[in-house]
Amino acid sequence: MLKNCFALTKVMLKSLFDGGETINKKKKRSSKNGTLLIASIILVIFLGIPLFFMGFMLGSSISSLDPTIMPNIYDGLIPIMMIAILLLSLISIISVFFYSMDNVSLLSLPLKSWEILIARFISSLGFVYFMELMFVAPIMLGLSLGFELSIVQGIVTILVLLALPFFPISLCAIVFTFLSRIINFSKYKGAFTYISVALAIVLSLTISLGSRSLGSEFNPEDTTQIIELLRNMKSNFIYVFPFLIPASKALSTSNILMKLVWALLFVIINCVFIVIFSLVCQKPYYKTLKESDNHGGKKKKISKEEIASYKSSSSVFKTLVVNEWKSITRSPAFFSNTVMMTLLMPIIMVVSFIVAFEVEGGKEGFGFNALIQDVQNQSLSNSLALLIILAIILFICSMNTASSCAISRMGKSAGFIKTIPVKGSTIIYSKLFIGTILGDLVGLFLVVLFCIFKIVGILDGILLFILICSINLLDNNIGFIFDLRKPVLNWDNENMAVKNNLNTLWGILVSFAVIIVLGGIGVVFMFVPYGGYFAYSIFLILSLLGNFLFHKHYQKSSKVLFKSI
Repeated sequence: MLKNCFALTKVMLKSLFDGGETINKKKKRSSKNGTLLIASIILVIFLGIPLFFMGFMLGSSISSLDPTIMPNIYDGLIPIMMIAILLLSLISIISVFFYSMDNVSLLSLPLKSWEILIARFISSLGFVYFMELMFVAPIMLGLSLGFELSIVQGIVTILVLLALPFFPISLCAIVFTFLSRIINFSKYKGAFTYISVALAIVLSLTISLGSRSLGSEFNPEDTTQIIELLRNMKSNFIYVFPFLIPASKALSTSNILMKLVWALLFVIINCVFIVIFSLVCQKPYYKTLKESDNHGGKKKKISKEEIASYKSSSSVFKTLVVNEWKSITRSPAFFSNTVMMTLLMPIIMVVSFIVAFEVEGGKEGFGFNALIQDVQNQSLSNSLALLIILAIILFICSMNTASSCAISRMGKSAGFIKTIPVKGSTIIYSKLFIGTILGDLVGLFLVVLFCIFKIVGILDGILLFILICSINLLDNNIGFIFDLRKPVLNWDNENMAVKNNLNTLWGILVSFAVIIVLGGIGVVFMFVPYGGYFAYSIFLILSLLGNFLFHKHYQKSSKVLFKSI
């Protein structure tokens, strides 16, 4: 029995993290493993290590100031972490338990209800562990080891981090399993996707602005004020969730034996929640699986006018672009992760930047308005000003992933583009069009802001926008080539094509590399009169040359261009 459960769990976890690809050849498998290894190393270097050292320095500082306040910090921090994991569990449970495309196929297999349930639970746990490993674990482990640098403290922290998601996932699974007997979640998949994106944006803004607001409440040089702030951090949530008390005790007590006892007690308590979940949810979840509808909605009726408009379309390129746009807007996962996030990202970053300066510098008279006055009337003739402005805009524009998953979004129907009597270059440009326009809109928005705040003049703003359009097209070409070279086509869930697609990550990383290269070129002209315009000319020529080379590549035959499909 356990064998079936483990086998099903393995398949589900593999489909969760491999982007839906089916790999048969050993060479392709090793190539993909190498890619995942490189991506993991990049994430550890640029995310995990900085977060770990930030937590370690904080723990060391607190330990040196007043070690007695550490229990208060854990009493406040652990419930906050659990609530954050609860939000992740909500998204994970609904996606894995109710929106998986293999629900119907599972019913035809010789599996018991508890085997399906536990496999689903572990799959949800795998997703939450991944997010916890990226953001929560480095800070928590660094804070804990900074407070007490020992092997036992590290082991106890790992045990707490492993057991912490058990209750949130169990609670969400129980609640939504019984809600599924009343609400048909498959009918509201699109709404759930948009709510998830909105929830993630609100959460990230709350954390960002809240942390900056907290930082403005005390003077870093006043250690007494810092200690008092941390001493008052103790949260009443620890008493609302009393099962979290053993975790706080395990991390803060000095007795080695009691550390391990409290940690094991915390693990056992959370394992009990899993047992309760499996006993309570077996029958209702199995009934929900039997009644689930994974075949989409009703058939859409097409009017005679729509058919006539399709027939009368004289531009093949326009028709392809319209179809591409419709394929994005029909899928909430595609729309929210490409169009919505690309357009909202600059707004979120600008608002966060303005609020941060108002919160941190407002009391000292150096708020956002003062900053704007200090940086007004910059000229692109100054190479340093050009570099800073260009780097800011290109960094935000690089978050656009519409082109780097354009082929993958087609899924198993991608082979269709090999058969239609249309030039390969026309198809590619129709795929690039939306991503390029989105990037240009973001660039235009930022350039207009720079002009409104009089950071640059109107003429420099126009020149800057021309350069942004050229580099943005180059970025989209680079991202598209990654997806064209190795698209993710064998997916059963739209999120796999956009979220679990390493091509989008490589597109962003190469965009960062382009920014670094431009920065290196710009530094050369920092001490040259009107060096900014010389650097501008070189940037424009190089980006246009790069786009021209991509254009020449797209002129090849469809068999060569789409050989990976």
